[in-house]
Amino acid sequence: MAGVIAVYFYYGTAGLIAVWPSYGECYDLLAEAFRNGHLYLPFSPSEALLAQKDPYSPAHGLLWAPDFTLHEARYYIYWGPVPALLLAIAKSISGLHRMVGDQYLAFSFYGLYAILGALLIDQLARRLFPSVSMGLVIASMLAFAFANPVMFLVTSSGAYQSALAAGQAFMMGGLLLAFDAIWKSDRGRGGQTRLIGAGFFWSLALMSRVSLGAALGLFACSTALACAWPHRDRWKQVFINALLMGFPLATAAALLLSYNKLRFGQWLDFGVTKQLSFYPFRLSSSYIGVNLYSYALRAPDITCIFPFIHSPWYMGPRALPAWLKAPGGYLINEPLVGWLQTIPVTWFMPVSIVMGVKSALVLYRKRSAPVETRSRRSYAWTVLCFAVAGTITGATVLGLYFSSMRYLADVTSGLLLLGVVGAFTLYEWRSDRVLRRIVAATFYALAAATVIIGLLLGYQSYNNHFRAFNPVLDAKLTETLSVCALGKYL
Repeated sequence: MAGVIAVYFYYGTAGLIAVWPSYGECYDLLAEAFRNGHLYLPFSPSEALLAQKDPYSPAHGLLWAPDFTLHEARYYIYWGPVPALLLAIAKSISGLHRMVGDQYLAFSFYGLYAILGALLIDQLARRLFPSVSMGLVIASMLAFAFANPVMFLVTSSGAYQSALAAGQAFMMGGLLLAFDAIWKSDRGRGGQTRLIGAGFFWSLALMSRVSLGAALGLFACSTALACAWPHRDRWKQVFINALLMGFPLATAAALLLSYNKLRFGQWLDFGVTKQLSFYPFRLSSSYIGVNLYSYALRAPDITCIFPFIHSPWYMGPRALPAWLKAPGGYLINEPLVGWLQTIPVTWFMPVSIVMGVKSALVLYRKRSAPVETRSRRSYAWTVLCFAVAGTITGATVLGLYFSSMRYLADVTSGLLLLGVVGAFTLYEWRSDRVLRRIVAATFYALAAATVIIGLLLGYQSYNNHFRAFNPVLDAKLTETLSVCALGKYL
């Protein structure tokens, strides 16, 4: 994991090491606002902007602080407040006074995400798949850490990426503690502390990225049931478990709604509708089909020029097949490559889904399930939660009028973990050495492809990060690693 963090650092600094390019300081502004005792950002809109009849009109874009929320002559941000709150605490404790760019937050949260994901994979392997080799476990950890779009976001990290990374990291922390609680739920009260911890992590995830709310609720409900399943007074225990996790989540929801009320005077106003943007958020069910295709199947540009795999801006009609027409108002203006093509480890998903359903059916038929069903219980819960993390977490953005690589991060972790569980399941299915070697070799190849593709796409990122901030290194790498003439590239 130290090596993983080192790669994150190298990519984030574009190989400069001593200098870290910045893509914004939005969360630092909010952290300073918190430290000064208010919720608005510590700078004001221009008088020229406030004098306009409609300051939200794109005609006044030159007067904007883009992407900020404008309300009653104050600037706010609509991203979740937890990263800023943690930054404010850290700066107060350390006595740090300089501005901290958003890239440091995204780097820190993705580092936490990688470590917690590795711990979860390790627990899954030790408890549910004891025959799986350490090599397969390490390959899974590396695939989890580098799967697209993690490196894509680490490389060009602003407030969007920081909020996404925080939500995913805290979601992983909750899943790790919840899995541990389920495994130990028939051994006394040790699991209750873990349930409280899971609820706390999920509350931080909610206040980092509110769109995770539905998924977090499903995590809590399924965990409460899985922990209570072996108990005689099952439904009473379900209620107690749900209360242990639900109290932190309910508290977080109340704080988040109060935060909205204090800022905008409305409990459910998160500031999105007052955002200063040339492309304000629009939701429509007509966009769901094209977004499903884009996030799953949109193809990259493949060239012989390093880094070989590109996801360009403004792909236009060529981003979609001839049979799929984009509805009116839909924009194809941001980089995106579908997960089926960039995360090959997910190809093992069907195995885990089938076996997860089978485990759930067996548990349901044996209503008074004994302690021996712990593995089956844990397996069914694992598949359900990973499926939720690979679908429900990204449900909101399916209705948006555009798609973007950063939103793929909402579902990548769940989809990849489903693939890992599927591969481990297939490996343990039979003790035949030949079959296990075939499964292992296939998984190693797909994990390696997942890592390489993630690293290559991350090299490009949103803004050709290395070319923009370290052109000397970029030129050397391009000249050395490209496998054809550079005329087209130049």
